[in-house]
Amino acid sequence: PLVGLLVLSCLSGTRAIAYSGGQGTRSSPYLLSCKEDIMELSSRPDDFDKSFLLTADIDLEGEVFEHSIVSPNIVFGPSFGEYRALYTGCFNGNGHVIRNFSIAGRGDLGFFGGIGWTGRIMHLGLEDIFIDGQGVSSAGMLASVNMGVIVGCYTQGRIVRCGNAGGLIGYQSSGYVLDCFSQASIESVAAGAGGLIGILWEGEIRRCYAATAISPDCSGRGGLAGTRMSGTRGTPDRVVQSSFWDIEVSGVSASNGGLGLSTAEMHDVSTYLDATWDFTAEQDNGINDMWVNRAEGGYPVLSAFSGTAPVVLTGDGTKARPYVVSNARELAAMAYYRDTRSLYSLEFYALDADIDMSGIRWSGPALSVFDGYLDGCGF
Repeated sequence: PLVGLLVLSCLSGTRAIAYSGGQGTRSSPYLLSCKEDIMELSSRPDDFDKSFLLTADIDLEGEVFEHSIVSPNIVFGPSFGEYRALYTGCFNGNGHVIRNFSIAGRGDLGFFGGIGWTGRIMHLGLEDIFIDGQGVSSAGMLASVNMGVIVGCYTQGRIVRCGNAGGLIGYQSSGYVLDCFSQASIESVAAGAGGLIGILWEGEIRRCYAATAISPDCSGRGGLAGTRMSGTRGTPDRVVQSSFWDIEVSGVSASNGGLGLSTAEMHDVSTYLDATWDFTAEQDNGINDMWVNRAEGGYPVLSAFSGTAPVVLTGDGTKARPYVVSNARELAAMAYYRDTRSLYSLEFYALDADIDMSGIRWSGPALSVFDGYLDGCGF
């Protein structure tokens, strides 16, 4: 019945409800199931702080945009040193893919123009993307600017003629990028070109890889993150850990963080297991099961796009509606719900069952950093 309602909503000439359902909150996100939903989202700036959930793969059928689909008009305020008009909600791709669109314009270009401190993008794939920055724009296929949390996402496509560009993110101002990859091509970039991140200013990159071809006409080339820095603030605080790029594919032997490897090494699963990546077939590196080693070989892929349902905590992280943790996998998933906001807006979690951790191993703490509130509720 739900599928039927979603299909009727997308085929109907007049839409009685917003998108394919939902209320736009973290506990009841707006549902996106078809091209019409994405086009509606692009025209509703008041929803750029709302939460969304993909319920199907979506083909945009060669649509060409002149700006980013979500939060296209971001503004940098020099007096405050921060961006405004960024996307600040939770966008859960749910293991689905949005594909086949182009952006040709000026400004901050990507599916998201920018992701703010409270923004969280999870389990989203973007394929067959083409971006032409017309020589001046900043571009990343997922987002031009990131300050939020990005978990389990990937991009495939081509970027040309930009000021700076990255396969996933154009400019990483702060925030976290965890368990992501990009397989792209980047050409004619003037300031900083990176296989995953064009310019890495601040933030953390963990368990990511890039297999991105970067043409020799790009300045500041970096296999994982571009080598050209920008800005005049103090020493940037950045961490790049357990992350790699393919030297042979990129044609680049340098990067602002990460380790460059041969294609054969990038195809060897032991490369990632030794770096504590969490695969579905092992429990030595945890039980989030973020990655899959394909039987036919090649680069690892994200398990959410290979039949393994991603773990998504229910609740919205507030004191009134804490994220609910019922089993070991949900406990492990707390590592991906880090809050990038201030000390006064940390997120809340609550157990609702006893949890047996026997037979599970980690190479380090199950939660290496925890900066929220956890109520055991007697469990």
